[in-house]
Amino acid sequence: MEQTTVVSVKFKDGYRNRTYSYLCDEQVKVGQMVVVESPYDGFTCATVVEINPADAAKASKWIVQAVDTSRYKERAQRNKRIAELKGKLKQRSKEISELNFFKRLAEDDPASKELVEELEKLTT
Repeated sequence: MEQTTVVSVKFKDGYRNRTYSYLCDEQVKVGQMVVVESPYDGFTCATVVEINPADAAKASKWIVQAVDTSRYKERAQRNKRIAELKGKLKQRSKEISELNFFKRLAEDDPASKELVEELEKLTT
């Protein structure tokens, strides 16, 4: 079992810009989100702003749980990269489709053939 500490937290909306103290027996870091029971909102998230020894402040309620956002951040980063790759592939597909259309047009039209040849020289 972890050593009991008192953590000071701030709520997202600031609750008049005050900090609130909670007992904690989990390993937490300053800046980490935790779930606490608020007298106004029930279970809610707050951010750890300070970690103190257990006797540093009077706290009567416990941290419910530390929030681990690492998997969420990994998924968000993965989804962002997927979207980037799909965007690049769609753009490349559009370019290739357009060039193939021009090449088919050039098969039947000598003027289009000259234009396509010049385009290919400029783009390669």
